[in-house]
Amino acid sequence: GSRAANGVIMITTKRAKENRLVVNYDFSLMGSNVLRVPQGQDMFGQGWPVFDAAENGSWGPRMDGRIQEWGPWAYSVENATSKPNGFQVLSKPFSFAKDNIRKFYTFGNEITNNISVAAGNQDLGMVFSYGNTNAKGVMPNKADTYNRNTFSFRGNAKYKNFSIDANINYVRKDAKKPSAGQGNDGASMFQEILQYGADISFKAMKDYNDVHFNPDNFYTFYAENPYWVVDHNKNVYQDDRIYGKIDISYQIIKGLTAEARIGGDFTSSRTKRWNEKHVIPSDAWAYGSKSDLAGTYSEDYDKQEELDATGMLKADYKLTEDLNLNAVVGYDINQRTFSYLDSYLYGLSTPGWFSLANTTSSPTTTSYYQRRRLMGAFAQADLSYKNWAFLTATARNDWSSTLPINDNHFFYWGVNGAVVFTDAFDLKDTPISFLKLRLAYGKTGNDAPLYRTSGIYSATQIGLGFGSLYLPLGGVLGLTESNSLPTKNLKPEITSEFEVGLNINLFNNRLTFDGAYYDKNTKNQIIAASVAPETGYTTQTRNVGKIGNKGVEIMLGGTPIKSGDWKWDIGMTFTKNWSKVKELWDDVTSYTLTSAYSVSYVAVVGKPLGEFQVPAIARDDQGRVIVGSKGFPQIDASKKETVGTSAPRFQMGFTTKITWKDLSLSAVVDWRN
Repeated sequence: GSRAANGVIMITTKRAKENRLVVNYDFSLMGSNVLRVPQGQDMFGQGWPVFDAAENGSWGPRMDGRIQEWGPWAYSVENATSKPNGFQVLSKPFSFAKDNIRKFYTFGNEITNNISVAAGNQDLGMVFSYGNTNAKGVMPNKADTYNRNTFSFRGNAKYKNFSIDANINYVRKDAKKPSAGQGNDGASMFQEILQYGADISFKAMKDYNDVHFNPDNFYTFYAENPYWVVDHNKNVYQDDRIYGKIDISYQIIKGLTAEARIGGDFTSSRTKRWNEKHVIPSDAWAYGSKSDLAGTYSEDYDKQEELDATGMLKADYKLTEDLNLNAVVGYDINQRTFSYLDSYLYGLSTPGWFSLANTTSSPTTTSYYQRRRLMGAFAQADLSYKNWAFLTATARNDWSSTLPINDNHFFYWGVNGAVVFTDAFDLKDTPISFLKLRLAYGKTGNDAPLYRTSGIYSATQIGLGFGSLYLPLGGVLGLTESNSLPTKNLKPEITSEFEVGLNINLFNNRLTFDGAYYDKNTKNQIIAASVAPETGYTTQTRNVGKIGNKGVEIMLGGTPIKSGDWKWDIGMTFTKNWSKVKELWDDVTSYTLTSAYSVSYVAVVGKPLGEFQVPAIARDDQGRVIVGSKGFPQIDASKKETVGTSAPRFQMGFTTKITWKDLSLSAVVDWRN
């Protein structure tokens, strides 16, 4: 249905084989290391613009290798407190700290164990499996860990004309990671490792219990020791998921079967986040120059539920000696629900105690609930001629709760065919091992996000710089209507696509080719378009005209060596997509999808979707760059210039695999240009 608008991943789980008891055990070990880190200059050291022992930037003097003081109470720093008696000031060469960020990270690993037990006969089969994944990431002090336990059971049975197939799975995830983001409520890991002098080594400050490197005396007033951050500002995540389905079928007469299926997917997750409270004492290096850390704590409880029920009537008949028909008609109901309950506390009373009770005020609590429903009637027919010519036709009509109530249905269809020439003709005396041509044309509908056709209200939140004011306040309730103007005539998104593909294997399948060309057009895409703030709204949900995508997908494979116990396989994939904005709406020719830091991400008619535009450099009538009094090029704020797109020019992949008996060694390289 419409949930396949952007593609589908289908997983077929194992079934027990007849009259066999099979036990499988798999083990894997993976190591990981940081490949790339932000690169900095290696010429100028700590300072702003002269040397300053409390600075977190590298705008200081040129590094010359001379021994000099650094850290707390090094030289004279404005607003610094008096140095305690007996305090030893540190010294080091004023030299570049090579691989500073890289050395902060460690070596990560992931261990996976899986065991399964299967048994069955022609009427009954069962498979039970257990899997465990335990991972430690690349953060120091085991700050990022992940553990997953998976229990799975599948059973199938037959009795006369009845058959049943059922599975149930339980997955438990536990994860831990350091605080992330902009650090509005406390220091975050990545933000801290980006703020450093080019001559200062993080590794040297690993022991944050050392009086020189603790939060009171960390060398800069404007950042925290990242080793202290990964140990004290954390996120802890727990996830419990149960999913499965039961499928019952009954053969009414030969070739005609009724089938009913119901499935569900239920996830409950809990996230706890905290940033440590810390008060800087009056005799500390940072006292008076650095703010205390108030400490924060939050608990988030999320629930996601999905129910899907399908009823089908299936037919499988041999119409003639050469012609077979498989057909299905059915009806499907899908319901998805999401809710959360979040509580947030700013300002802890006691350090080290992370609880919503650790406050003299009250936590801010918000809740949310949403539900959507999609129902669809569908039909499909498959014709095959002598098992070498195939034709498939599909049709579906959906009714969605997210579309306008009086116009909430949409119809779409598709047809595809294929011919296997190596089965149709005798090609044994040719190099061709397999040859197949396929053609397809189809449409896929997609409904809208939730609550775009009617206004919604939420608890009032007034942004105040680095904090917010929440209502109710002083016993006064406050609800605010969404800033998005609803649309009563919203249409579903429709994607139509034509595709032609060719599969050819040569020389006893030693050389393989799989190629496809597609031409896809999507109309009525749903976006939030900007509107004049005087209307009382900032955006309006509406349909966009037409977006086109054309592309090629190629996969090549080969077996250069196949001799005795040895085999060498190589492969290559290539994909390239050309996108084009064909229409927007009304007379609009350009629309800003999003923007930040003077960079706009836009859709322009006649151009690829998703171009990046920046303010243009000012030029005179002869095209020469206009330079200001400080030597920098001036900006022409009235003009924008395109500097690139979000889409790669192409993507390629390379694989190689060497096999000797039951031992294999493989490698994969991805290239995104």
